[in-house]
Amino acid sequence: MSLQDARVRCESFQSLLTLDERGQTLSAELYDNVCPALSDDYEIVREVALKLVWLLGNKYPENLTTLQDGETTMRLVDDAFIRICSAVNDLCMQVRALACTLLGTTRGVSDRFLLQTLDKQLMSNMKKKRTAHERGAELVRSGAWASGRRWADDAPGQLVEQDDVQLLPGGAAGAFVHGLEDELMGQYEKGS
Repeated sequence: MSLQDARVRCESFQSLLTLDERGQTLSAELYDNVCPALSDDYEIVREVALKLVWLLGNKYPENLTTLQDGETTMRLVDDAFIRICSAVNDLCMQVRALACTLLGTTRGVSDRFLLQTLDKQLMSNMKKKRTAHERGAELVRSGAWASGRRWADDAPGQLVEQDDVQLLPGGAAGAFVHGLEDELMGQYEKGS
């Protein structure tokens, strides 16, 4: 068997959880290696990876993690919370149920993320907002400012590839609402 086998990946993560239960200190650096497993094809891997993300987020809440854009940093507990919120929409009912349970036991999450779980609209990109003057000055420095003297002077300076645009995970958006709707649908299906 190799790491290509879902059972091996699952047991690898479970071993880390067991080590923590027995008093061994897990490194916060594991976090970035565990997060990709949250989108694994197998629910047994996603479930144990979710537990590990929750554990590391609660154990090292103030550590910073860099998001996909390479610039934005976020507290580990907030990033873990968003990832757990995303799991509320997982295809597997057991993973969704675990995610809802873990949401209630995640400590120290920033208020803006907690409030976002009650609203289904996506968060802003949370980047530093610049004044109109700062944005205009940047356009002038980059040469992208339209002078109006030539035809098509205001054409975009360069095309942006779809893969270059990075958005923050929108997992926190409406997580509690989705969880309640999921529970309601489960109750409705049992009653009919």
